[in-house]
Parts: sequence; C-alpha cells; structure tokens
Amino acid sequence: MTTSAPAPSAGQREVLAALTRTCTSPGGQEYFVGSGKVYGLEDDIVSPGEDEDRIACLVRLVDVVMSRCEETARKTSRHILCWLRSNQASSIYGKPFTLVQSSSTSKYRLLLKRCLAMVCRIYRLHPDRRIKVAGLELSRKQLQFLDAIWTHEALGDLAALNELIGRHKCQVDHAQEVAGGHRESHSDNTNTEGEEEDDEDEDEEESEKDEEEGEGEEEGEDSNHDYDHDQEVEEGSDKQENDGGFTAWLEDLGEITEEEDDQMEEEAGATRGSPEELVELLFGLTLAIATQPVINGQPQTTVLIYFSGILGFSLSPDGGAFLPARSYTSNLSGLVYILRLVLLEYALPLRAYPTLALQRRPRIGQLKRLQPIRRQYMVMESQSPMEELLSLRNYGQVISRSDTPAYLLRWSANGQAVSFGDKISISMGQFRRLPEHFIKEAARLCNEMMFSWDPVINLSNITDDMTNNKEGFSFVLHPKNKLDTAYLELLHRTIFQKGRGPS
Repeated sequence: MTTSAPAPSAGQREVLAALTRTCTSPGGQEYFVGSGKVYGLEDDIVSPGEDEDRIACLVRLVDVVMSRCEETARKTSRHILCWLRSNQASSIYGKPFTLVQSSSTSKYRLLLKRCLAMVCRIYRLHPDRRIKVAGLELSRKQLQFLDAIWTHEALGDLAALNELIGRHKCQVDHAQEVAGGHRESHSDNTNTEGEEEDDEDEDEEESEKDEEEGEGEEEGEDSNHDYDHDQEVEEGSDKQENDGGFTAWLEDLGEITEEEDDQMEEEAGATRGSPEELVELLFGLTLAIATQPVINGQPQTTVLIYFSGILGFSLSPDGGAFLPARSYTSNLSGLVYILRLVLLEYALPLRAYPTLALQRRPRIGQLKRLQPIRRQYMVMESQSPMEELLSLRNYGQVISRSDTPAYLLRWSANGQAVSFGDKISISMGQFRRLPEHFIKEAARLCNEMMFSWDPVINLSNITDDMTNNKEGFSFVLHPKNKLDTAYLELLHRTIFQKGRGPS
C-alpha cells in the first residue's frame, strides 16, 4: 500500500523552487539552495560553483537539443503531425501539430531548462540526502545518462561548446526563414497551434478542450480518409486505396528533399568526446525523463510530474503562494508541447543519434514507427508522464472557470465606493467628476498641440462627403471647408512661436 507524502512546508517549498532556478551566480561561485534546518540537517544545502558552471553549460545546450527537435517537426509530413497532436490511440486529430511563435518557444524551453537544472542538482546531492531533500528518486537510466554527461570531457571545453551553439544557431535561422515561406504558402489550410498557445486565456482553452474530446466531428471527410488508410497500413488490408488514402500515403513518405538527404548521408556521426556527443547524451537524458515509467500507479514518482508540482508555487518570491489554475495550466501546456517534440524526435529523428544507437527515420512506413511510441507514452490511458500532464491540464481548465477573476472590484457596504485591491478606492462622487476631468485634460492637450492657436470654426458650415470612399479622404480635404492648407498656419506658428523666430 502506498501512502501519500505530507505536503512540504513553506521552507521546503522555497528549497524546491531554488532547485529549479537557472539564473544563478556565474564564474564558479557556489549557489545557496536553502537552509538544511527545514529538513533536520545540520548543514545548509549548497551547490558548489563548479557544479553551477556545468549546469549553466547544459542549460545552454538545451537550445541545441530542442532546435534539432524543431527541425525534425518542420520536415515532417502533415499527416504524421496530425497523429502526433492526437491524444487518442486510434483517432487522428483534424489539425497538425505546429511550432509556436518565438516568444512562446523561449518560455517553453525555459521549463525544460529548469527541469534539467533541478535533476542535475538532485543528482549532485549525496545519495542519503536525495530522498530527504527532494523526495524524488532518479531512475537507473537517468543516473546512467547523468554519469556520462557529468564526466564528459566536452563539458569543460567552453570554446568548443560556444562554437557548436553559434554554428547551430546559424543553421536554425536559415531553417526558420525557409520554413516561414512554406508556412505562408499554406496559411489558408492550417490553423497553427502557435496562435492557439499564445492566447492563453481563450484560444488555448478552446484547443485543449478540442483535444480532450478527440475532435471526432471536426475532422471531416479528409481526416476520415486518413484514418481509413492507417487501418489499412496497420492491419495489412488488401482494400483498394481511395484518393484520400493515397494522399495520406504520399504524405507519410516524409518531406525530405534530395539535397537534404544527401547532406544527411554525408554528415559524420558524433565523435567520442565531442560537443555533438554531449548534445546527444543530453537528449538521451531528456528522453529518459519523458519516458520514465510510473511506479505503483503513482505519477508523482516521475521527474516531470514532480517538477510540474513545483511549478505551482515556484514563481512566487518565497515559494509560499500557489498559482491559480488559470496561470498554472499554461505551464502544463508548455510541458506537453516539449514532450511532443521530444517524442517525435525519438520516433522519427531527421538525423541519427549514434551515441544512443537511434537510427534516422525511414523514408516509408513512418506511421508504423510512430504509433507504438504514441500508444506507450503520448495518449490517454498510457500511464505515462504525458498522460498525467494532459489529465491535470484538463482538470485545471475546469477548475479555472471557478477561479477568482484576475481583476476583482469590490463595492462598499453602502454602495457608494468601489475598490481595486487595498490601495485604490473611488467614491461615486469622484466617479461622477471623471467626465469633467477628462474634458479639461482633452482641452489642455488640444491647446498644447495647437500651440495656443484657437481658430473660430463654425461647425454648421463644415461639409463632408459620405459617398467618397477613397483611401485617406476626410472632411479636412473637402474643398468647401478650405482646411487642406490649415496645417501651414500651424507650422508657421510653430516656427515663430512667441516671436522667437525660426529655431
């Protein structure tokens, strides 16, 4: 029988939040994680400066790892991306998974960086302290990757790492330019997930709700053809393919050009001790976290679910406050997005990972290679970290509807004053004087912009032409009003203001 651990105290929450921070003291300075007294320890919990420098290098390499995953997603067929986005084992989603905008990319990558920073600091704790301080046990596979990463010779070679990061950034910029033109040509046919994710209050909630329901009715005839085709591929049916199935089959071939294929053939594998090998090991660690099995049916035994719990309070200054559901679910969406990219890279990598013995994706039969991984790690009822994140997000969306509004106005008992927070309070008498205040302010600004020029204008003589729909036309340009040259008078007054002459 498994008993749930007691909730951490405020001091313990502060330590857990500190374990996830990525912005620490650079240059070999030690990092104070927290007081050991909250755990009954005599010594404070401190991360050595050498460890922090290594963690800082690994955090920077996360961008290389994720950029490689994004490159794979860009060069994956729409049909595969529709399956990738589906949360159901046997039904396809009507719209493809797509990359988010750069602002959201940085935010979501930061979640992975914080998670890996936490894992590294827990790994560097004494084994006797890991469970006591973190309450989390790392798996054998995760420890193997951490051992290989921590002793890797390239981790201390800053010049080589900087060269790799710079070279990869240039490649990513070029790929994004090419992909940008491709997305524009298909903008009428796809609704990007990036647009949905950026609007965290409305569009994201709608897209997440659609994912929960499976999008059965919205897929339409084309997606039904795709689903029929997948049944044919998986079951080995001899039925004649219709046009939709044939289209899906073509899309399943992938979208690698001959030039890209030749380039990948010529690329040498990661040599032993090279920065490229370190990047592959870091991806292996990320994959070990993403695919960590649930122990005894308790999702909180996995690193990702444990980390997602810390995200619920770590944004406050002292870790003492909890985020409302409306704010918390965006973190879950970010983790789900990262997992989809990582697991796509695991199933159908654009380039091989020699260090991990992971071959690059085949030109045909890609769906057959993706589906087992989807069913094991990415769909509901898979008992995986991603399934738990999806369930938490769905539950959070329901709870957020009853959350306290972000902006709460309070009325006084007598109904004569309204307050916002504890600092702003407006009485009804003050409120009724607001129009007078705004009118005076508008008049003052107008006088300032007109340089105290107050021409006499008879509004009854102003003529307009409501039938003129030419761009840029207004009553100011109507010849009967003779206002088209009025700006010259204003310019003259500006130059010779107060008799000072031209300035």
